[in-house]
This record gives sequence, C-alpha cells and structure tokens, in this order.
Amino acid sequence: MDQYVEIHRLIRSGMTYGALITVRMFLERWTLNLAASNDLQKCDDELDEKFITRVWSHLGPLVVRDMGADWAWISESLHGRRPFDSVAKDFDAAHNFGSASNSTKQLEERVLAIARATATQLLAGIEFEAHSRRQEGCISILPMQQHIVLPTLHRNQEDLMELGHTTEPLDPATAFSSNADRIIEYGAAYRRSINGRQAQNVVCRMVIPYHLVGALLERRARSIEQARRGLINEAGIIDPEDGHGFLYARLFRYGAISEAAFLVADEGNEYESAALRTAAMALHSSWQLWLDDTDITLGCLRGVIEQTARARTHRLKPGPAAKHESRKSSPNRWIEAAGLGRLNAIGRALGEFSHLKITTKRNTAREILVDVQPDGEPSPSHTARLHVLDSAAYLLAREVAERLEAGYPNLAGSFRRYVALMDEDGHNKFETDFLERSLKQKARAWGQSDYVGL
Repeated sequence: MDQYVEIHRLIRSGMTYGALITVRMFLERWTLNLAASNDLQKCDDELDEKFITRVWSHLGPLVVRDMGADWAWISESLHGRRPFDSVAKDFDAAHNFGSASNSTKQLEERVLAIARATATQLLAGIEFEAHSRRQEGCISILPMQQHIVLPTLHRNQEDLMELGHTTEPLDPATAFSSNADRIIEYGAAYRRSINGRQAQNVVCRMVIPYHLVGALLERRARSIEQARRGLINEAGIIDPEDGHGFLYARLFRYGAISEAAFLVADEGNEYESAALRTAAMALHSSWQLWLDDTDITLGCLRGVIEQTARARTHRLKPGPAAKHESRKSSPNRWIEAAGLGRLNAIGRALGEFSHLKITTKRNTAREILVDVQPDGEPSPSHTARLHVLDSAAYLLAREVAERLEAGYPNLAGSFRRYVALMDEDGHNKFETDFLERSLKQKARAWGQSDYVGL
C-alpha cells in the first residue's frame, strides 16, 4: 500500500508529474498480478491499452473503469499532451492548495480514482486472507460479502495539522526540524496501533480517512528517518565550514531552471509551451524525489529530457517538429530529432524506471546510469541519480538560455552566470561531454528481464 499512500502525498505536494509516474507503475504492477492470477497472456499484436482493459474486465463489477483507457490517458499526460498541457499552465497553484484550477483538480481526482480502482486487486488478496484467518479463529469484522473500501484524501482536506508538513522537500532543515520529530512520533503511534490489531487477529471492514492519514504520516516518518541517516553518514565528507550550503545552492538552481522554463514557455507556440512547461513540472518533481532517495526521480528525468528535446526540435526544426507532433512521436524520436541521438541509451535506461512490465530491465539500466558518469567519481553507485539529475537540468537550462538569448540577451547572460554557472562555451562542452559518455553505452548488452515467472 506504500504506493497508494505515496500517490496521495505527491498530489498534495504539487508533484503532479511524479504522481502520474507512480500511479502508472502502480496500475502496471497490479495488471501483471491480475493477469497472472487469471492465466492471461498479452497477444503479440495486442496494444498495451487493450491488454490492460481485457485484464481488468475479469474483475467484473468491482472495477467499472476502463483501466486501459486510464493507462493511455496517463501516458498522454506524461508526454506533455492534453490534458497535462493545460494543467502545467497552473504550476503556481501546485504550491497553493486553495487556488488550483478546475483542470488541475480534475486531473488529480482522476489520478486518485485510478489509484483506488487499481487497489481493488490488492484488496481482493487481503479479503481472501481475512476469510482464511476467520476459519482459523481470527476475530474478523469483515463480512463475507463486504468489500474493503479505500478512502481518498482530497486537496481541501486537512485532517491533521501535521499533514501539511509531509509535503515539504526533505532538505536538511526539514529532515531535522521539530515538525519532522512530530511526524516520526505520529508514525510510531500508528505502527503501535496496527501492531496491536495484528496481535489481536483483527481485520477491519472499512479503512476510513483517519487510517489513510496515519499511513501517510507513518510512511513519511520512514522517509525522514532514512534522510537523517543519509545526512549523518555524509557528514564526514561535507566541509564543516560549508555545512549543506552546496546542496542548497544546487536545489536553488533546480528550482530556478524550472521557473525560468515556465517563463520562456509563454514565448512559444502551443506545442513549445506544453513541452517547456511539462519539462519544468518533471524537473520540479525530480529534485524533490531525489531528496527522498527514490527511483521515481529517474522516471521523471526521462520526461525532462524528452520534453527538452521536443522544445529544442520546435526551436531549431519547426517543420519536422510539426510532423512529430502529428505522429505523437516517442521520447527517442524527439531525442533524435533534436540532434541528441547519442542520448538514446540514457533515454532507454530512464524509461525502464517509468514503467513496470514483464520486460523491465532495471538492473542493466542502473549499470548504464552508473557508468555514464565522468571518470574519477569516487562513489559512482551513490551518485548516479544526482549525475543524471544535473545533466537533465542543464540540458533544460541550455534550452532556456537559448530562448532568452533571442529576445532578452541581458537576462540570458544573467541566467547563465547566476543559475547555470556556465557561459555558452561551457554549456556546449558540458553537453558534448555528456553525449559522448552516453554514446559509449550504446553497445551495452541489455540481457534478460529482471522479472521471472513463478
């Protein structure tokens, strides 16, 4: 249930792009489970959307949604097409719970509805286990014909004051704050409550919003504790005089690049605007999820690179860009069209973290992201996410700078000097070096899938 709870937190934190990545993988993961339970196989010529619809139809009236259509809608949104392009215009409202537009609210409601429908297969397993335990003396308050009901937490619900603090990025100040202490206390209390029920062999009939709030706080407490351990472990390699200043400077740059992308988006056509705004939203989720030490950030970074390439293609090759829009081209097609074809291995590696399929090969993808770093990195396995986050952010920063240069050269110079920290030549070298290192990964053998049948 961690993913179900995390989807709610991402929505409430304004990390809409991260929520879309998470809910799609949640749906894909339980589609595989449901398919295996019913001995269903995907036909060679069957579209993913149609297969997902067919699989979920086996739950009959328990799921009344077209889950394949939902999956396709999520994918369209992640590629910066409708309805996400209109939601991206409402970026400022992502930080203000009270001012979200109707398009944002509708998108969020659909994401939560998809998550709840997806959880049906998980809950079916819980119900089966509950009935099995009752036959073994379990004090079950789950009637045989009563299905477990999961709540959703909507944008206007503040069931506990502390819930708002779960939306804050886990930088050092947040991780060691008094608010974080209270969340850890709530998390411990929630665990004691759940453990008490398990000890009494009790299975609840209905999950109420209070339980979802408790679960959200408990999972955030775990993230805070993990962040604290990581920051303490890093203390020995951080300059005592600098503290975490270097980290905060980096976070400032990510935020500034994202905001600048939104500003220049107003200067382009509707497709350029959608691409730049989607890239900004993806970066906004990426750096916060990087602080959470989760692979979801890698799926978001695929969106940053894809949408940056899409915007670049529109700027440099408007004719071919229009054709790609009409074809709804894949991420790799946009990367190639933008003259960034050497990045295809990285694009594929990041794509492995934006889906969850039988063919997923994350082990190989992770090796690529480790090996693409510059030589001499002392701990490459620990910095792979950071390296690709920096690289994707600077690709977007270069696109922003080029667009500013066309109409606001003075502002472009300031952006390069104070945000990107490199001039045009520096940007060219950074990009070229990254492309060349990426090209070396092209010949990598991908091997077998990470997932095997039982």
